[in-house]
Amino acid sequence: MVDSGIGMSQTQLGELFNPFQQADASATRRFRGTGLGLAICKRILDLMGGRITVHSQTGVGSTVEFSLPYVATLPMVQQGSPASAGNTLVNTRPLAGISFLCAEDEPINQAILEENLREDGASVFMVSNGQEAVERVLLDGRDAYDIVLMDVQMPVMDGYEATRRILELAPDMPIIAQTAHAFREEIERCLAAGMIAHIAKPIDPDVLVKLVYQHVVARSQIPNEL
Repeated sequence: MVDSGIGMSQTQLGELFNPFQQADASATRRFRGTGLGLAICKRILDLMGGRITVHSQTGVGSTVEFSLPYVATLPMVQQGSPASAGNTLVNTRPLAGISFLCAEDEPINQAILEENLREDGASVFMVSNGQEAVERVLLDGRDAYDIVLMDVQMPVMDGYEATRRILELAPDMPIIAQTAHAFREEIERCLAAGMIAHIAKPIDPDVLVKLVYQHVVARSQIPNEL
């Protein structure tokens, strides 16, 4: 977005994304701004893995740019259409050929997660805590699993410690965090532990499929049946 307004100095730009901060306090009175707009935008973009930048010159105007990572969705194929012949797995089994190691301590969550993944064509090995996840990678080897779906709050060993230990055994293992919240601090802690992405519970199967395609399929040679 580009405008030709009052513009901002470099000092003002440094404080632009702070809540309730505007380049000039008098601008609040003249333009009826609250100072929250860009702070909220940055917060949302941070949670979505995006970024926002502002370039400005006093008396000339400002340019605001943002970017978001995304994965192109697969085209819908209508049943009975010529394109659907021989391609029935396009929409019904998007995770075919992908092997998941899932760490989740709640039995109900385990059942729902495993059912959803298997319906999408994935193979699933379920464990109940972080220590069991580490042991599976140690015993089965790196090539047994294409991706780990890791709950972070579990007994015996939490997901953060389990992630660190798994990455010692298999540094290139993609691990996606699953948490009950989507707070920025929690997401940052997951990423700091070595996880590549985050998904909030209850898990939306479509969101999970997009994450897998973005972080696993697109960056590997995993065979799939699409």
